[in-house]
Amino acid sequence: MATPSTNTILRSIGCILILSLPFITLLQNLGPNTLLDSYRHPTQYRFMKSSTLNLPELSERYLITEEPTSDTIREGDTILYQTLDGLHSGTVSALSNSQGTLFCVVSTGVTDHVIPSRDIIGRIQGSLDDNPWSLLALQIWDLTIHTLNPCAVLPL
Repeated sequence: MATPSTNTILRSIGCILILSLPFITLLQNLGPNTLLDSYRHPTQYRFMKSSTLNLPELSERYLITEEPTSDTIREGDTILYQTLDGLHSGTVSALSNSQGTLFCVVSTGVTDHVIPSRDIIGRIQGSLDDNPWSLLALQIWDLTIHTLNPCAVLPL
């Protein structure tokens, strides 16, 4: 039986490290709980570029959002929401529940707005700088949570 050479072992380790870099980038920016949850609930997570959304309050970044549910939005969260004059982001300062409908009070720095849950696009989980590496990492993540999802095979 042939023993693998040191050179082969180093190449294998190098290849594994290079393939892991996009996930390490996302782990650093999102945290382990959010990254694992994106594999458990892949339809609830998406990424988008802030400049395509016309959000002046956010610089050129990629935003990772989680689809809102009644138990995922809490005070202090930053949400992306829609009004008649476009998309906005703001921090949830209070929550209220009226007749089964969740309402968020969002403070934008100047004034407070009451946002019904139907107008909330998502909770902003994290953001990455607008650069080719971030885009590559996000596209690999998006591909793996929707197409190559290990949680579909392995119960985690």
